[in-house]
Amino acid sequence: MIDYTSAIRKEAEEHAVYFGHSGDEEKIAARIRVNNANVALGHVDYLKPFLPSQKILKGHISPETAYVVDDYPYGFRLRCRIRYWLEYKPSRGFRFMSQTTNPKKAGEAWNKPKASTYVTVAAVMTLTEDGHVDWHGLTDFSDAADAVRFQAAYSEGLTEADQKRLAEWIGLKTRYERWIAAARAAS
Repeated sequence: MIDYTSAIRKEAEEHAVYFGHSGDEEKIAARIRVNNANVALGHVDYLKPFLPSQKILKGHISPETAYVVDDYPYGFRLRCRIRYWLEYKPSRGFRFMSQTTNPKKAGEAWNKPKASTYVTVAAVMTLTEDGHVDWHGLTDFSDAADAVRFQAAYSEGLTEADQKRLAEWIGLKTRYERWIAAARAAS
Protein backbone atom coordinates (compact mmCIF):
# COMPACT_ATOMS: atom_id res chain seq x y z
CA MET A 1 0.00 0.00 0.00
CA ILE A 2 1.25 3.44 -0.91
CA ASP A 3 1.46 5.94 1.92
CA TYR A 4 -0.17 9.18 0.83
CA THR A 5 0.59 11.09 4.02
CA SER A 6 2.87 13.64 2.35
CA ALA A 7 0.56 14.01 -0.66
CA ILE A 8 -2.47 14.70 1.54
CA ARG A 9 -0.50 17.12 3.74
CA LYS A 10 0.72 19.02 0.66
CA GLU A 11 -2.81 19.06 -0.76
CA ALA A 12 -4.18 20.44 2.51
CA GLU A 13 -1.54 23.18 2.58
CA GLU A 14 -2.32 24.15 -1.03
CA HIS A 15 -6.03 24.12 -0.23
CA ALA A 16 -5.45 26.39 2.78
CA VAL A 17 -3.47 28.89 0.69
CA TYR A 18 -5.99 28.78 -2.18
CA PHE A 19 -9.03 29.34 0.03
CA GLY A 20 -7.36 31.70 2.50
CA HIS A 21 -7.52 29.70 5.74
CA SER A 22 -5.01 27.67 7.70
CA GLY A 23 -4.80 23.88 7.51
CA ASP A 24 -6.29 21.95 10.39
CA GLU A 25 -3.87 19.20 11.46
CA GLU A 26 -6.68 17.08 12.91
CA LYS A 27 -8.64 17.16 9.62
CA ILE A 28 -5.50 16.35 7.63
CA ALA A 29 -4.72 13.37 9.88
CA ALA A 30 -8.34 12.17 9.65
CA ARG A 31 -8.26 12.33 5.84
CA ILE A 32 -5.01 10.35 5.78
CA ARG A 33 -6.50 7.68 8.06
CA VAL A 34 -9.72 7.41 6.05
CA ASN A 35 -7.94 7.20 2.69
CA ASN A 36 -5.44 4.59 3.89
CA ALA A 37 -8.22 2.53 5.54
CA ASN A 38 -10.26 2.60 2.33
CA VAL A 39 -7.27 1.43 0.29
CA ALA A 40 -6.52 -1.36 2.79
CA LEU A 41 -10.14 -2.56 2.51
CA GLY A 42 -9.94 -2.54 -1.28
CA HIS A 43 -12.23 0.46 -1.67
CA VAL A 44 -11.73 3.52 -3.82
CA ASP A 45 -8.42 5.31 -3.42
CA TYR A 46 -9.46 8.96 -3.66
CA LEU A 47 -5.94 10.16 -4.35
CA LYS A 48 -5.23 7.71 -7.16
CA PRO A 49 -6.65 10.00 -9.87
CA PHE A 50 -3.82 12.42 -9.25
CA LEU A 51 -0.96 10.00 -9.85
CA PRO A 52 0.90 10.88 -13.07
CA SER A 53 1.66 7.31 -14.22
CA GLN A 54 -1.45 6.83 -16.34
CA LYS A 55 -2.06 7.40 -20.05
CA ILE A 56 -5.26 9.29 -20.86
CA LEU A 57 -7.57 7.56 -23.35
CA LYS A 58 -9.53 9.97 -25.57
CA GLY A 59 -12.45 9.66 -27.95
CA HIS A 60 -13.94 6.43 -26.61
CA ILE A 61 -17.58 7.52 -26.32
CA SER A 62 -19.61 4.66 -27.82
CA PRO A 63 -19.34 0.90 -28.46
CA GLU A 64 -18.17 1.67 -31.99
CA THR A 65 -15.31 3.92 -30.81
CA ALA A 66 -14.53 1.93 -27.64
CA TYR A 67 -11.06 1.01 -26.40
CA VAL A 68 -10.75 -2.75 -27.09
CA VAL A 69 -8.60 -5.26 -25.19
CA ASP A 70 -8.20 -8.45 -27.26
CA ASP A 71 -7.08 -10.92 -24.59
CA TYR A 72 -9.33 -10.73 -21.52
CA PRO A 73 -10.28 -13.57 -19.14
CA TYR A 74 -13.79 -15.00 -19.40
CA GLY A 75 -14.40 -17.23 -16.42
CA PHE A 76 -11.63 -19.58 -15.36
CA ARG A 77 -10.30 -20.93 -18.69
CA LEU A 78 -11.76 -19.01 -21.59
CA ARG A 79 -10.54 -15.78 -23.19
CA CYS A 80 -12.54 -13.04 -24.87
CA ARG A 81 -12.43 -9.43 -26.00
CA ILE A 82 -13.62 -6.50 -23.88
CA ARG A 83 -14.36 -2.94 -24.87
CA TYR A 84 -14.56 0.17 -22.69
CA TRP A 85 -16.11 3.57 -23.27
CA LEU A 86 -17.57 6.55 -21.43
CA GLU A 87 -21.25 7.21 -22.01
CA TYR A 88 -22.66 10.71 -21.58
CA LYS A 89 -26.29 11.71 -21.08
CA PRO A 90 -26.96 15.44 -20.53
CA SER A 91 -29.63 14.74 -17.91
CA ARG A 92 -27.50 12.27 -15.93
CA GLY A 93 -23.79 12.79 -16.61
CA PHE A 94 -21.02 10.33 -17.41
CA ARG A 95 -20.69 6.63 -16.72
CA PHE A 96 -18.09 3.99 -17.50
CA MET A 97 -19.26 1.14 -19.73
CA SER A 98 -17.68 -2.23 -20.46
CA GLN A 99 -18.77 -5.11 -22.66
CA THR A 100 -17.25 -8.54 -23.29
CA THR A 101 -17.67 -10.98 -26.14
CA ASN A 102 -19.08 -14.43 -25.47
CA PRO A 103 -16.46 -17.05 -26.49
CA LYS A 104 -19.08 -19.80 -26.12
CA LYS A 105 -20.99 -18.50 -29.14
CA ALA A 106 -19.85 -18.63 -32.76
CA GLY A 107 -18.59 -15.40 -34.26
CA GLU A 108 -18.24 -12.26 -32.20
CA ALA A 109 -21.37 -12.06 -30.05
CA TRP A 110 -21.23 -9.18 -27.56
CA ASN A 111 -22.74 -9.68 -24.10
CA LYS A 112 -24.93 -7.07 -22.40
CA PRO A 113 -22.91 -3.93 -21.50
CA LYS A 114 -22.06 -3.34 -17.84
CA ALA A 115 -22.49 0.23 -16.59
CA SER A 116 -21.14 2.09 -13.56
CA THR A 117 -23.02 4.73 -11.64
CA TYR A 118 -23.18 8.21 -13.09
CA VAL A 119 -20.83 11.07 -12.21
CA THR A 120 -22.27 14.48 -12.96
CA VAL A 121 -19.36 16.85 -13.61
CA ALA A 122 -16.60 15.21 -15.71
CA ALA A 123 -14.97 11.84 -16.43
CA VAL A 124 -11.93 10.42 -18.24
CA MET A 125 -10.59 6.96 -19.00
CA THR A 126 -6.96 6.07 -18.36
CA LEU A 127 -4.63 3.18 -19.08
CA THR A 128 -2.47 2.19 -16.10
CA GLU A 129 1.17 1.12 -16.28
CA ASP A 130 0.15 -2.55 -16.09
CA GLY A 131 -2.30 -2.21 -19.01
CA HIS A 132 -5.58 -2.01 -17.11
CA VAL A 133 -8.29 0.45 -18.10
CA ASP A 134 -9.46 2.70 -15.28
CA TRP A 135 -11.70 5.74 -15.08
CA HIS A 136 -11.90 8.85 -12.93
CA GLY A 137 -14.77 11.23 -12.43
CA LEU A 138 -16.00 14.22 -10.49
CA THR A 139 -19.40 14.45 -8.83
CA ASP A 140 -21.29 17.30 -7.22
CA PHE A 141 -19.81 16.11 -3.92
CA SER A 142 -16.20 16.67 -5.03
CA ASP A 143 -14.59 19.76 -3.56
CA ALA A 144 -13.04 22.57 -5.59
CA ALA A 145 -9.47 21.52 -4.77
CA ASP A 146 -10.12 18.01 -6.15
CA ALA A 147 -11.70 19.54 -9.25
CA VAL A 148 -8.73 21.84 -9.84
CA ARG A 149 -6.33 18.89 -9.58
CA PHE A 150 -8.59 16.80 -11.84
CA GLN A 151 -8.59 19.63 -14.39
CA ALA A 152 -4.79 19.92 -14.26
CA ALA A 153 -4.26 16.16 -14.58
CA TYR A 154 -6.93 15.23 -17.13
CA SER A 155 -7.93 18.29 -19.18
CA GLU A 156 -6.36 16.84 -22.32
CA GLY A 157 -8.81 13.93 -22.11
CA LEU A 158 -11.86 16.22 -22.02
CA THR A 159 -13.68 17.73 -24.98
CA GLU A 160 -13.90 21.52 -25.29
CA ALA A 161 -17.49 21.45 -24.03
CA ASP A 162 -16.46 19.29 -21.06
CA GLN A 163 -13.55 21.61 -20.25
CA LYS A 164 -15.87 24.63 -20.35
CA ARG A 165 -18.46 22.89 -18.14
CA LEU A 166 -15.73 21.86 -15.68
CA ALA A 167 -14.30 25.40 -15.50
CA GLU A 168 -17.76 26.83 -14.82
CA TRP A 169 -18.39 24.20 -12.16
CA ILE A 170 -15.06 24.94 -10.45
CA GLY A 171 -15.97 28.64 -10.31
CA LEU A 172 -19.37 27.87 -8.78
CA LYS A 173 -17.95 25.35 -6.31
CA THR A 174 -15.20 27.77 -5.23
CA ARG A 175 -17.76 30.51 -4.56
CA TYR A 176 -19.93 28.05 -2.66
CA GLU A 177 -17.03 26.85 -0.48
CA ARG A 178 -16.00 30.45 0.29
CA TRP A 179 -19.61 31.27 1.21
CA ILE A 180 -19.80 28.24 3.55
CA ALA A 181 -16.46 29.20 5.15
CA ALA A 182 -17.66 32.77 5.71
CA ALA A 183 -20.96 31.56 7.18
CA ARG A 184 -19.12 29.23 9.57
CA ALA A 185 -16.74 31.99 10.60
CA ALA A 186 -19.64 34.35 11.28
CA SER A 187 -21.45 31.90 13.52
